[in-house]
Amino acid sequence: MHDDQQLTRRKMLRNLAAAGLGTTTAVLIAPPALADASHPPIAQQLKITGSARTKGGLEVRYGFQDPDGDTEGATRFRWLTGPTEDGPWTPLTGVLTRNIGIPLSYGGQYLRAEVTPVDETGMTGRSRLSPPVLVNTVEGNPGTDWLHNARYGVSHHFLSNYLNRVAASPEEKWQDGESWDDLLKTFDVNAYADDMEKAGAGFAILTLGQNSGYMLAPNHAYERIAGLQPGERTPAGRDLPMEIADELAKRGIKLVLYIPANPPHTAHKQPGDYAITKAFGYTPGTDGVPSQDTMAKWQSVIREYSERYGTKLAGWWVDGVFPGLQPAYQDMTKPYNWSSLAAALKAGNPDRIITLNSGLGARNHQPTSVYDDYTPGETGSIGAMPSSGRWADAEQSTQWFDFTYLGANDPGWAGWGNKGTSQDTTSLVRWVKAATDQGAAICLDTRVNRYGRLDPAQLAQLEQVRKVVHEGTPVPEPEGGLYNDTDFLITYVGSWAGSSGRPGDLNGDVHYTRTDGDSAEFTFSGSGIEYITERNNDMGQVDVYLDGTLKGTVDCYSATKQTQQVLFKANGLTAGRHTIRVVKKSGTYMLVDAFRVTG
Repeated sequence: MHDDQQLTRRKMLRNLAAAGLGTTTAVLIAPPALADASHPPIAQQLKITGSARTKGGLEVRYGFQDPDGDTEGATRFRWLTGPTEDGPWTPLTGVLTRNIGIPLSYGGQYLRAEVTPVDETGMTGRSRLSPPVLVNTVEGNPGTDWLHNARYGVSHHFLSNYLNRVAASPEEKWQDGESWDDLLKTFDVNAYADDMEKAGAGFAILTLGQNSGYMLAPNHAYERIAGLQPGERTPAGRDLPMEIADELAKRGIKLVLYIPANPPHTAHKQPGDYAITKAFGYTPGTDGVPSQDTMAKWQSVIREYSERYGTKLAGWWVDGVFPGLQPAYQDMTKPYNWSSLAAALKAGNPDRIITLNSGLGARNHQPTSVYDDYTPGETGSIGAMPSSGRWADAEQSTQWFDFTYLGANDPGWAGWGNKGTSQDTTSLVRWVKAATDQGAAICLDTRVNRYGRLDPAQLAQLEQVRKVVHEGTPVPEPEGGLYNDTDFLITYVGSWAGSSGRPGDLNGDVHYTRTDGDSAEFTFSGSGIEYITERNNDMGQVDVYLDGTLKGTVDCYSATKQTQQVLFKANGLTAGRHTIRVVKKSGTYMLVDAFRVTG
């Protein structure tokens, strides 16, 4: 084939692909004389790299050669497993990406990759197999050691649709006529890193983007699929996460990025058109079940970020893998699934750690998939504690991780990304110290403004945490023996929730339940104890037990609201430890505001 004929054919096929036609169609309609003269591509020098251990990651590398000079197209991959170096070899169902994450079930097995080269015209070459590698079974999950050793970190909901709502002053807002690109140029990375160092944070979780469709960093796949120009929804002027990663690294602080598992569901080009959401084939205005096409497109966006940041990106916190959406990922007979998502997240760094968040609920301290390295841990209050040390799920070697906020509660958004505070500093410090002493890793969400500065009140709280957790300052005891409802020593059994912003209550917050039989338990050392709560017209009776013995029933009803009421008191207890338990018996609500230890 003459050179000009080859060039004409490649241009024709590229134009067809750009128009949305598959490469198979392009090959079929090519002139027979040209097609007959083409030669298949070759994959050569295959080898597997990465961390060949459980909870690690592997990638197959190879040389691509095409006799016609065509560039590489959609090369195909398969992974096979066998009990020995010589097999027999069994394909892993649904594991079809160039790199893979390694769940514990692969331990002790040999893995090898099959590469089928495909050129830009769609022509397929002969499949080749890599040499096998043995996956070592290791104790625990070494990839999470840095997270465990960090003890706690800080996150930010730095999102386009949060900025104006949580701004502390008019100049912090996204100004009329100002582009997203212009706004991001005002972020002072050095000042931000200084604040993070003051906070004692071992890592930062930074929101790369969410449902509005505005991203903190450029992404060619995102722009191409959505039909966007750089600067419209992605910055053209800077890669903020890259700059932040470099500056934090100078201070020994790791970077983790936050991203939803699925495309933004409320992303418009013009108000109300959902054009970006629709470009990904996703469900406008809601978290819907993703199609294979949607997964393919969005995972290509994640993969581009993952490969760009490489070892500078220590982890991902992935949102929105809700129970109703999980069957789409669990179907391993299809090419896009848990494995392909994990592979996109680990691309560029086989030791990167990930978690997939299934939302608030009973499983927030359990893994969502076999690929999770740490638990999502999303909670709306402080006080959760690991029940069995560092590993939330010892069988899956998943690091116990809790993720909550410091910001003041907002009726529609809780405290995520908000200014002000919702946590009592003493209770916060005591909890972080106790939880991390038991092997937990904690993340505290704080507001960061457009200039890269942390909320001053929240930074002050974090500095107190730093002094106790990292510098050995004694753990603070509650003033006046008052243990706020958020104290980690109080155990809540049942369907309890926290409520803040309440005038009159201790620290402006309480725990509450609507379910009869729910209980709160507090173990203390002292000669006296008081149960402090509210009285109101929607309260009922509460049974009070002391060291397992029913001591009486208190009535919390009142025609008017009365806060910080001591409804039970016991004095003259013997020296040693005692336990008080309060149980909801009747009424619409039962509240716990505090316990006071005397003597």
